[in-house]
Amino acid sequence: VRKGLQYAQDTQNRFSGKLYQGSDDVWKIYSYEMELGRLRKAFDNSPESFVVKPTDAQNVLRFGAEPVDLRALDEEMAFEFLKRESAEIVKDTMPNYDRVFKGVKALREMPVGNFVSFPAEIMRTSVNIIKRGIDEGVEGITTGNATLFRRGAQRLAGFGTLNAGWFAIGHAGHN
Repeated sequence: VRKGLQYAQDTQNRFSGKLYQGSDDVWKIYSYEMELGRLRKAFDNSPESFVVKPTDAQNVLRFGAEPVDLRALDEEMAFEFLKRESAEIVKDTMPNYDRVFKGVKALREMPVGNFVSFPAEIMRTSVNIIKRGIDEGVEGITTGNATLFRRGAQRLAGFGTLNAGWFAIGHAGHN
């Protein structure tokens, strides 16, 4: 009986884990498609030049670390570049526990608790959201790409609004 109950519990835990991972993956896929759509729109709104600083490792290896004018590439290569950058944006701005630093992962084994990866990911993604929003805004202004500028402004406004909301909720709960 005990083995049967343990099997049932293990099965339930595996199912729950897969369900959680699946829902997490759905949102990452959705976010990827949204980011790719935004980059494509910015690209399409830049008929003369569309300069992007590569952040994806493959793009950096292929094109170097300096900004690349995607209009100088053939359309297929430019689209592949945008797809890799979109994936990198999602990895940088959404929690991804594969990107938790080893030192943070080691803290789970210490008496400070086992729930350290989530706060570490919130800090990592927050920094990346702010940095990306600023970079997109500056790049949009520099290149005259209003779509890219708006995306940076939206990213920063969304981040600021969310955090102001959390602050207000927290503050209201203490009064």
